[in-house]
Amino acid sequence: MFCSFSLIHGRRKNSKGDTMIRQIEEKKQHESEVLLSQKKVMCPVCGEEINEDNLPEVKGVIEDNLYYLGGVAIVNSSVQLLVDCWHELTSGGITLDDQHPLTAVIACRFDGEGKCVQFEVTEIRGR
Repeated sequence: MFCSFSLIHGRRKNSKGDTMIRQIEEKKQHESEVLLSQKKVMCPVCGEEINEDNLPEVKGVIEDNLYYLGGVAIVNSSVQLLVDCWHELTSGGITLDDQHPLTAVIACRFDGEGKCVQFEVTEIRGR
């Protein structure tokens, strides 16, 4: 039997269910960002706690870098990104004398429209 509507993983595009799923995913994204901001992240190089201002965030990585390119979208996928960053600040916001480069491992998931619905720093590595 022929169907005249577009399907994404067995669901109609832009259906009420997709909107609800998107809202749930956005809520989970916000909750994971809150948990990360409450969790201590330790530097693998110096052993000190990393200030959250030194951790990559969704706006800088996805919106300002990936989306800035334009014309390309990652859809219906979960990907792992390696993002260069620096340990520059102590947990109290004081500039470190011995700043050093790090790599953040980030788990991202994109919906059928290419919107990032999950962004989570899963690991910090020394470079």
